[in-house]
Amino acid sequence: MEGGLSHLADYLGPTKILWATDYPHADGFFPGVPAMIAEKLPENSRRQVLAESAMQFYKLS
Repeated sequence: MEGGLSHLADYLGPTKILWATDYPHADGFFPGVPAMIAEKLPENSRRQVLAESAMQFYKLS
């Protein structure tokens, strides 16, 4: 997980960041990435990065 995520969200805005996973690779951070993101971003940005940005991008309701 990138240490600069909060800086990136501040710079680009959380609406421009989509989170994805390539689970189940052994070198991945599953299942800890959502918790890592929770530590780095405030609630409104976290929700945007983890779900809402992708929903908006793919026009999902």
